[in-house]
Amino acid sequence: MAYSPIDGGRITRHAALGKLAASCGASAAQLVLAWLLRQAGVMAIPKAGHQEHLLDNWGSQQVQIPQVALESLEEMFPLPKRKGALAMR
Repeated sequence: MAYSPIDGGRITRHAALGKLAASCGASAAQLVLAWLLRQAGVMAIPKAGHQEHLLDNWGSQQVQIPQVALESLEEMFPLPKRKGALAMR
C-alpha cells in the first residue's frame, strides 16, 4: 500500500522527478501516482486537500510512462530491501 504516496507534497519538490515528469507531460504527483498504479498489488491512497489536487490525482490515470522514464523512476526510488513500519506523524 502506498500510503501518502506524494509525501505530503514534498515529492513535488524533487528536482529530478520534476524534470522527468515534465518530459512525460505530467506533474510530479501525476507521474508518481501513474507509476504506482501500474504496479501489480499496489494500492495508492493520495490525499487531496484542494480541488486542484483532486484533479491532478485524477489526471494520473492518463499518464503514459515511457520505458526510459520507468527505469529512471526505479533508480530514483528503489524498492525497499525489507519490510518496514509506516512512519507515523
